[in-house]
Amino acid sequence: MAVFGEGSIAVLKRNSGKVLMLIHDYAGDYPFQEVAPHFDGLMEMLAGSAIWVQEQMK
Repeated sequence: MAVFGEGSIAVLKRNSGKVLMLIHDYAGDYPFQEVAPHFDGLMEMLAGSAIWVQEQMK
């Protein structure tokens, strides 16, 4: 399970393999938002974020 900083969690959609974020404290009818087309896409996004943070710290 992956957890986002504000308390939301990542889930895999079974039939498509898409990565969805279950939004913490969402008040609407559908509390999911697609964040990546597949698990590898999520890992690429997280690696890119880590590299960006590292660059900002230089």
